[in-house]
Amino acid sequence: HDSLLPKLCEERELRGAPWFQAGIPREIALEILSQEPVGTFMVRESTSKPGCYALSLRVPREFQLSGIAHYLIMRTHRGYKIKGFTKEFSTLTSLITHHSVMPELLPCPLSLSRYNPTFRKQDSSEDLVDVDEDPDYNLLSDFRKMMADLNV
Repeated sequence: HDSLLPKLCEERELRGAPWFQAGIPREIALEILSQEPVGTFMVRESTSKPGCYALSLRVPREFQLSGIAHYLIMRTHRGYKIKGFTKEFSTLTSLITHHSVMPELLPCPLSLSRYNPTFRKQDSSEDLVDVDEDPDYNLLSDFRKMMADLNV
């Protein structure tokens, strides 16, 4: 029972992490990230490798022509690691935090800055939008409705 508690704590932490977008399709991740500055990223469940996660990262176009690179995050007996990298981390959050400071083999550090649309400060008035006038909100709500309709 002791090993279950850290797993539950991590799941709760991930649900609250703005960069964790578990069910978002690869195509939507590409569309969102293509509009963002280098270093913007999201982590989602891998569609090609069940049980793993995908790190989608906005990178310099000199590194990757599309401007987006994808990395596989694998579960290990110690926690998580990016495929092809040597360092392992006990939690997904610690892996992300580390690579925001030390990019290691990534072409740029992961950006946890407020410029990332998923990292809005809740108490900042300039970040508040009128959802009736925000076309992105409408697209997102349409997308959510479409996804909900598929599950019927």
